[in-house]
Parts: sequence; structure tokens; C-alpha cells
Amino acid sequence: MTPYASGTLTLHHPGQQAAEWPEVRVRSRRLAVQRALNPWLLFFALVYLAWSYVHLSSSIWARFVLASYLIWRMRPDIIVPYCLTCVQLRLGLSAEVMGGVQGLDDVYAGLTGFESYAFTLPPVLMGLRTVIAMFDARVSKRAFANVAGGAWLVAGLLVIAGALYARANGFGWTASLRMYTVVGSALYGMLMPRLDGPELKRLGGSLALLGALVSWSALYSIYNSQLVFVFGPLAAVWGVLGVVRREKPILSLIVVAVSGAFCVFCSTFMLMLTWLWCAVAGVIESSVRSTPTGSYKRLHAFILASAMLCATVFLAGFILYVGEKSEADTSLRGRIESKLYQDRGPLWVGFVQSVYDEPYFLPIPGRAFTIRSFGKDTLWRYGPHNLVLELLRQLGLICGPIAVAVLAALVIRLTRVMAYDGNRGGLAIGTAAISAILVGGVTLAFVLADRQGEVLLMAAGLVITSCWRGGGGQRQA
Repeated sequence: MTPYASGTLTLHHPGQQAAEWPEVRVRSRRLAVQRALNPWLLFFALVYLAWSYVHLSSSIWARFVLASYLIWRMRPDIIVPYCLTCVQLRLGLSAEVMGGVQGLDDVYAGLTGFESYAFTLPPVLMGLRTVIAMFDARVSKRAFANVAGGAWLVAGLLVIAGALYARANGFGWTASLRMYTVVGSALYGMLMPRLDGPELKRLGGSLALLGALVSWSALYSIYNSQLVFVFGPLAAVWGVLGVVRREKPILSLIVVAVSGAFCVFCSTFMLMLTWLWCAVAGVIESSVRSTPTGSYKRLHAFILASAMLCATVFLAGFILYVGEKSEADTSLRGRIESKLYQDRGPLWVGFVQSVYDEPYFLPIPGRAFTIRSFGKDTLWRYGPHNLVLELLRQLGLICGPIAVAVLAALVIRLTRVMAYDGNRGGLAIGTAAISAILVGGVTLAFVLADRQGEVLLMAAGLVITSCWRGGGGQRQA
């Protein structure tokens, strides 16, 4: 029987053995929905971008309609268009070019106050779509994290109960729903139809170029978006892989230089570390090939050592924190210690103490806690600036650990598939996701930010789906 008679064909990129890439359906013009980039969806996303500059308030509702359609579509070709809907040009340009808050007066004048729901509902719809796909017999679940996904589904009932309780008692009630569904976007990506090698490579390259573009805009203060925290490090590993492997080396070098110019020299210490971590990971991954005999040991050792170092940094900040006033040390070591012990340490200690004094199990989002900083007690409402602690704060002591387990399952599976698969796009996306969760998560939970982190998490889930080979490096029949 020929491959076309059975409806499947093993596709592979140059240099890869034919039997090692997972089977995908034969491509045809009618099956364009399974490709990485859809010209029509990109066109509508660009129309939204232009609309967001001309009239922000109405474009927010247009974005809601477009985002809802993309989420319900649940195909790999929605990732880049959905990412573009995370941008509001008028809002960003008004803040950067027209004088900060004063430049936003005319923007806010056109808002009704209900626009927040246009941003809240798409993540909830993504969670609902994930649940439907979990019970759809037509959806392949070979790469799905069944235990973590089942626990996420059951704990979702507690999240809904907590939201209803918070609303009845006058608290903000949407934050826990949004955060829980953003975590679930990793499961959403695992249930997407898989991509073949060239398509996954194209998707990773598109996100890397977007990261370089956002970094360039932020570098010249034209448009500074939190998307740079997500895709700046992705651009680093994609560019380094291209330079070392000599795949489009000139373009790759430009991407590395542009993203690094902002992430390393013009941004926060955390973003600098994640960018550098991804660049080093790219060098290690440059020798990874699509066989189990590649450099997986070095890659696993690097990620394990990084995880142990992150845990050590957290424990040091938690144990050696400084709550009183102290003399400033302007040296590099002094700045690092000040950031860790005086800036983050009091937040971590204050939150853990609040949980110890008053443990809570239902998610009650936005819970404030008292910190001891610069010689005085302060009621802190802006979170503990740590990914794990933020999940515990927003989701409680039952749903929070389950959300942590979902992200841990994502990291473990990414580490597994990246160790024997040298696809450049998959390596770039997977490394950026691990960096955001593991390295960046120590000092900031930016990967859970609305509309930013869910794009990277769903793309990382798709990498697992596209590269999964069952029990080992060789694809199972």
C-alpha cells in the first residue's frame, strides 16, 4: 500500500532520516489549515493592528471577535496572528511618543470600562476549548500530559468556585480565571494538530523575527511591549543556532544583535539573564541532531544545573533577605545582592509568612500581604514577583500546586523532545519557554501576563505534539 493510499506520509527536512519524524497527514491545498502560517489570518491580524492605531476602543472589541475565532479554530496557524492581536499600537505609541500618561488622555476618553472583559474572556474560551478537545476522540493525545491535564481539569472547578466567592464578597474575581487558563494554554498547544519539520521551523523563525522587531522598537522607544520579555530570548536562541549552524547566518546575526542590544544593555537584569541563558543554550543545542546519540547529556546537564542554581538563588533571597535600611553598594556584586536580598527577598518572606498565618484553599485573586522593607511595614498588593509564589497567591494552596505541576510537566517534556530533535524552530520555542518558566520565573511571573505568556506556552505545547516519539528517541509505529 502506498503512503497516499493510507492517508499518511513521513515528511522530513534535509539531513534527517526519513523514519524519524512523526507521521503527519499528506499536505494538499485543502489542508492548508494545518500549516504554520495562514496568509488570510495574518492579513486580518494586520488589519486589526492598523485599526488599533486609528480607533482603539472599537479595535479592542474587533480583537475580541478575532481572538475568539482563532482560539476556537485551534490550529497551529493561529499562533502568529494571535500573537499580533496582543499588540495595541495606539496605546503603546501614545504612551511612548505622546508624553506618557498625558498622551493617553484621549485614548482613555474613548473607553467605556467594559473593555476589560474583552481581554478576560478569550483566555477563558481557550480553557473551554481545551476541555472540549480533551474529550474529543478525533484529537490525538499521544503527547498529552494526561495526569497533569486531568488534575488541571478537576482543579478548574475550585477556581470557578473561588471566582464566584470573590465576586460575592467584593473582590476582583477574574484574575484567577485568567491565570489558570493561561497555564492551561500549554495543554491547549499539546492538543493541536502537529506540524512537520519545515513548518515547525517556519513557525519558530516567524516568532524570532517578531522578537527582533519588538526589541528594535523598544530599543528606540517607539513601541515598548512586554512581548519583548517573551520573544526577545527566543530570538537569541534562534539566531545563535543559525550562526553556529550557518543557516541564514547574516539574518541570524542581525536577529541576535538587535534582540541583544535591548535585552542585554537596555532592559532589566532579569531579561538580560534570560537572554544570555538562551544564547548559551543555543550554543549547546547547536550540535543536537535528530538521533538519541546527540548532545542530550550536555543539554540535560545544563538545564538541571540551571534549575538547581535558580532554587539556590531563591533560597538565598528568602533566607538572607534584608528588611532594614542599608548602605547602597554600586558594584556589580552589590547590585545583584541588593536586587536579591533587598528587593525580592522581603516580598518572598512577606508572602510566605502571610500563607503561614492565614492559609487559604479557594482561589481569592489579588490577595495583599505585609512586607518589611527599608525599615517599615508596607501592605503590598503587587504580588511576590516569583512564578511559583504568584500561582499560590492567585490560585490558593490546592490549585496553585496543580498549576505548578502543569508547567513542570511542560518543561520536562520539552527537555525530552529537544534532546533528540534538532529542529531549529522547535529548539528556539522550547528553550524560550523553559527560560521564561525556570530562569525568569525566579524573580518575575511575566510568563503568566495576559495575552503575552499564553502565546509562548501554546507554541511550546505544539512543539511537544510535533516532536513527540513515544517512549524514546525513535518514533513508534
